[in-house]
Amino acid sequence: MKKQLITIALGALISSVSYGESIQCNKNQTKCQTESNEWTIGDKVGVFNTEGELVAVGKVQEMRQARRTVKISERHGRIKRSHRFALLGNNNATIADTYKGDYKVYNKPSNMSVGANAGVTRVAIGAGTPGVEFTGFGQWRKWQGIQLVGRGTYVNASGDISRTTSEIETEEFNMHGFGATGGAAYTLRENKPIGFRGELGLGFMYSVADIAGDSALIEDSGFDSHLNDGFGPYVRASGSVLVNYGKWHVNFELASSVIHKTNSTTIGGGIIRDLK
Repeated sequence: MKKQLITIALGALISSVSYGESIQCNKNQTKCQTESNEWTIGDKVGVFNTEGELVAVGKVQEMRQARRTVKISERHGRIKRSHRFALLGNNNATIADTYKGDYKVYNKPSNMSVGANAGVTRVAIGAGTPGVEFTGFGQWRKWQGIQLVGRGTYVNASGDISRTTSEIETEEFNMHGFGATGGAAYTLRENKPIGFRGELGLGFMYSVADIAGDSALIEDSGFDSHLNDGFGPYVRASGSVLVNYGKWHVNFELASSVIHKTNSTTIGGGIIRDLK
């Protein structure tokens, strides 16, 4: 009984390894090899990912026992070992571009995008100072789908702020902030109808702020602003829901920021455009 269990386990291991290596391609993925006893030279085949999307198209070029060498004529994304070949037509068929109407073609995520957002914000100064935030960014795909992001942000907020001396004194607070961050983002379900995106950025913000028209009062410890009139650290983290329309993506975002030493929360939306 013990020998039978060992034999079954070894058989399952060998099967899983061979299944994972059923596609082998050269570095440029212009030629791939797989096993099939049903295809002959000239047959048209497609490479499909685990979601059934067509990743590449090719033609059987060589046969050696059960091995088939496929010359890739069109590739929409990177071919992976988890992908599988399937017959599209025999050597008497002409598939041309007709397969695009028969199969869902894989849409490779963009390597470069730009975007812009606008929203309402609340800065944790006084009882909560309302304002607006406008931001624009560019992102570049790097490692394993992680995107490097450069972002510029403008924040404008105004409201009442108080301090207690011999009595409670309430004054008007105003600020304009100009920030820049560098960071990273990751998107789930890229090019699906609905996607999700997260981003974290670190940088600096230059603020022009005053209380009752006097910028010197910003430094007064009696007013609990936690804000400098000038440069200070700036951290911005956000989560987004994306509605994807090809190269265009509508973005609904919730962002949390730390401007110098004060927090802010922004709800907004915008667009992202894929460039290449």
